[in-house]
Amino acid sequence: MDLKRYLWLNRLTQHKFSKITGITRQSINAYIQGYRIPRYPVAIKIEQATKGQVTVMELLSNNYSTEESQENWINNAITVSRDNEQKGGSFVKISL
Repeated sequence: MDLKRYLWLNRLTQHKFSKITGITRQSINAYIQGYRIPRYPVAIKIEQATKGQVTVMELLSNNYSTEESQENWINNAITVSRDNEQKGGSFVKISL
């Protein structure tokens, strides 16, 4: 489900969702409008805050239509996950 629909169905304003996630309201609005693409760690925050109803892949799939862009995103996601694991965090499994 897209973020705009999630907020509507759950009767959440962008402001309230920003308070829940710690992401600025301006950024949330930009993601909904398609003006900005969330970075991987931000996409994970959104997925966790929505309890998986809005997934990382849903947040990013429409914005990465070329094979090269998808490959760049995947490489970035793997790098972030490895960095997180090295710092003692949990490893994020990526399913394609």
